[in-house]
Amino acid sequence: MHPRERALLVILSQAGEWVPLAELRSRGLGDIAVLASNAVAQGWVEYRLGTLDLRITDQGRTALDRGY
Repeated sequence: MHPRERALLVILSQAGEWVPLAELRSRGLGDIAVLASNAVAQGWVEYRLGTLDLRITDQGRTALDRGY
């Protein structure tokens, strides 16, 4: 797992709910669109298209716990 992916999962895990994509852009994670897209493809994150929000999935929590 790339350090930026790990940082994204930590942020989403701590939030415990949907986090606006715009809020994540201000966290210094780089290109959040690419990062989020990769995390969604891995199954670690859910993306809510209508409101542009992200949240961590159970699979993402497991990956974070295991350090994938």
